[in-house]
Amino acid sequence: AIWRDADVSDVAAKLAAGEPYAVRFRSPGVEGRVSFDDAIRGRLEHEANRNDVVILKTSANNPRLPTYHFAHAVDEHLMRVNLVIRSEEWISSVPLHLQLFAALGFEPPTYAHIAPLMKTDVGNKRKLSKRKDPEASVDFYLDAGYPAPAVLYYLRGLANGRLAELPLAQALEEPIRLADCGVAGPLVDMVKLAAISGDHLATLSGPAILDAVCEWAAERDPELVSVIGDNRELAERVIDVERVGVDNPRKDLVRWSDFRALYGFFFPSLFTPVTDPSDQRLGGLDAGLVRKLAADFADHYTWSEEQPAWFAQVRELAARHGFAPNPKAYKKDPDAYPGMLRDAANVIRVAITGSSRSPDLHQVCGALGADEVTRRVRALAG
Repeated sequence: AIWRDADVSDVAAKLAAGEPYAVRFRSPGVEGRVSFDDAIRGRLEHEANRNDVVILKTSANNPRLPTYHFAHAVDEHLMRVNLVIRSEEWISSVPLHLQLFAALGFEPPTYAHIAPLMKTDVGNKRKLSKRKDPEASVDFYLDAGYPAPAVLYYLRGLANGRLAELPLAQALEEPIRLADCGVAGPLVDMVKLAAISGDHLATLSGPAILDAVCEWAAERDPELVSVIGDNRELAERVIDVERVGVDNPRKDLVRWSDFRALYGFFFPSLFTPVTDPSDQRLGGLDAGLVRKLAADFADHYTWSEEQPAWFAQVRELAARHGFAPNPKAYKKDPDAYPGMLRDAANVIRVAITGSSRSPDLHQVCGALGADEVTRRVRALAG
């Protein structure tokens, strides 16, 4: 530093004149190497610190603040910290910090320098940035509605790979061991987190999911909270569609924020009836034929607990309106039919769910009830 060996009288004159100043640590200034033990990386060696680093920032600032280096030594001592876990970028500062502890007469803590989280950006790996990457913030996961157990499980698996091999409940009970932490930065994989979250939510009961959705949505989607509250019985039926009584329960619900998009169509107040027979979701069928299909279905619709019996009415509907019974027949003479069975079924699906892709239509209709099913299909009939 420029003023390291300045005459005391010169320093006093500057102070008397009120010029701003900073306080620096006068390093021993000795060349050489410093060795120390890292709880994760083992024995490390670094060049000794010979810089007179600032420990108290300029007096022009108000309030005047210490630098991290000085605050680190003082705070850890006063708080009786014996293990400091921080990012690997601070490894090069350990020689300086050991000097500060020695100069202050404090016992130095044990250090454990963790590898930073990484992400892939345009084909290259880089450190996850708090400034550039929203997924580096806890608020990102809270606002999106990722369930906390899934996020914790995923992060613990990044810290200790062995934990990722355990069931979620067991992994959350196991300790994170510094000895098992890797020295290479783990890659944050949002697709993997989504899979973990979907698996976890698939194990929860319907009421537990609805309660969690309402808790998340209280400040983010109050309309959804109101709709679920006013239709709790319906909500408990729809949340079980393709989740209960099946070998492979649906796992598309990954975040609480997904609920409206996935299940909103079940609720009459959130569903917009399909009324335009030329709607592109209907597959391009003749508008007049679409209206006839919808009217015929609504006039003759009956509910059956048995899926084959229930779907038989869709099959019969398609036959009455000239649709090919199977792809083979349609392929043989496509001009003889307005479409295939699946095209006729799609009209009913879109009328009921608003989408050409939906959960099992039989289960959907069972959850909605016959009155709501016919109301929606009649809206398309005109």
